[in-house]
Order: sequence, then C-alpha cells, then structure tokens
Amino acid sequence: MSVSIKLMGEGLDFTGEVTLFQAAQIMAAIAKPDEVSGESLPAPTQKPPVLGEVVGGSEYDSPRQAIDALKANTNPKKIVAIALYLGATSQNGKTLTTDDVIAEFAKAGEPTPTHIARDMKKAVTAGHIYFENKNEFRLLAKTDSIPESGFTSVKQKGSSSSPKPTGKSAPKPTVRSEIATMPIITTLDGHKDYFSITKRSDQILWILKYAQSVAPNGLNRAEITYLSSQIGGDITSRIFSSTNASNVKNGFISSTGMVIALTAKGEKYMKEEIADIKK
Repeated sequence: MSVSIKLMGEGLDFTGEVTLFQAAQIMAAIAKPDEVSGESLPAPTQKPPVLGEVVGGSEYDSPRQAIDALKANTNPKKIVAIALYLGATSQNGKTLTTDDVIAEFAKAGEPTPTHIARDMKKAVTAGHIYFENKNEFRLLAKTDSIPESGFTSVKQKGSSSSPKPTGKSAPKPTVRSEIATMPIITTLDGHKDYFSITKRSDQILWILKYAQSVAPNGLNRAEITYLSSQIGGDITSRIFSSTNASNVKNGFISSTGMVIALTAKGEKYMKEEIADIKK
C-alpha cells in the first residue's frame, strides 16, 4: 500500500509516494513528544528522512544501490538485497510481503519477475528467507554476513566448469584452549539447569550463553559438542545440524565463518523460555 506525502520546511520541499511503513517512520520522526504549542523548536540537526530510507534501518539509499553493492545477480539474491534495503534483518524479525519486493524491483529499474514464486522458493532453499505464512516472509541468520562477505556461491554438481579438487579440504573447527579449560558445571545464573532443558536446540543456546564469559563472540560446532560431552549431554557432531536447525530458522543464532553466536532474539528467548523463575 502506497501513501502520498508532502513535506515542506526550511531547506525541504518533497512530494512523492512511499509505503505505509515508511510513512509511519517519517511521521514518528516528525511528531516529537516535547513539542509545545505556540513555540518554535530549534531546527533539527539531523537531515530529514529520504524517500526509500527506513529510519534506524537500512544502510542503503535505494534498492538499486543495495542490488549493486551486494552484487545480487539473480532474482533470488535481489529479493534478499531488497529485503535488506527495506530494513529487514534476522535479528529484528521484520516481515515483508511478496508485493513489497516486487514494487522495489520496478523502483530499481529491474524487470518485474515473471516467476516470483519460483524465485522465492530458491531463496528459501538457499536458507536466506523463511515464510511465516503464505504471503509474509522474514530473513534468516544466514543473511547476516551478506553485507560484509557477499553471497556464498553454490557450485553445481557435475558442472564441467567446476574447478578440479586441489587436495586441500576446508579447515575443521577445533576446540580452543580457553574452552577446553572452562569449569564444567550444569548450572547458569538466571537460567534452568542444563539437564532440566528438554530440547537439544535449547541446550545449544544454553551452552552458547554458558561460554560467553570466555568466548563472547561465540563458539564453533566442535566447541559446542565438546562442552556438551563434558557436561554429560548428548549433542554430537552427527546430529548437530539437525538439532540446530530450529535455532537458525527462528533467528536465535548468527553465524560468521565457523563461529556461532546468540542473537538479541536468542537472548530474549532464553530469558522468556529457559529462565529459572523462582518465586
């Protein structure tokens, strides 16, 4: 849904159409609670909102800039780039609709996707988006590193153009000395005892929280399974990915390289669902 707005003032003269969400953001920025009738307030030091800019959200000035900056060369990637431009992240859980995205394709000078459902499905398969319902989707933790590292290329099996193996395998995660020497306990202030937590996915969150004192940036999967075994748990490398899938889907964790860390959403979930409430 689009809204027509007109902004006029000292050094400002803008008329155009924005989305309902953007209009709400602009109105929130303008309607200051400390305004006093009959008195003029000092001119704001911040620049006025720009069409297409999400206040407190996107770092991109336009969908075109987001697509170019992120080198989104396919429609599924452009969907993610546009979502980031619109201020969505895995941590804020902002939902968008397919129509929101299609509208930004046109503004970016891109042809309207003719198979948007297929493109959306590819973005889901890539682990970039998750549909909350038939029409609304949000970004997953895998997109957190895209602004910094770009999209991860996926090699097609059997492709004749694929490079030949060099004999070097990807480095395997190892347990750092500071993790290996941590005291082993099953209690954590403000949270349930490890063994009173029934979901293995929640146990992973518990371990990440437990290790924050010595590993504030997070743990790799080898360290998580190591600490689980030391505590007496049963999270193994064989079941780690399937066990951790719900944390990825719900945006409770973020991944940077091999390091896995709690997100703000994950911290909130722990306080609400894994808290040790004593009355």
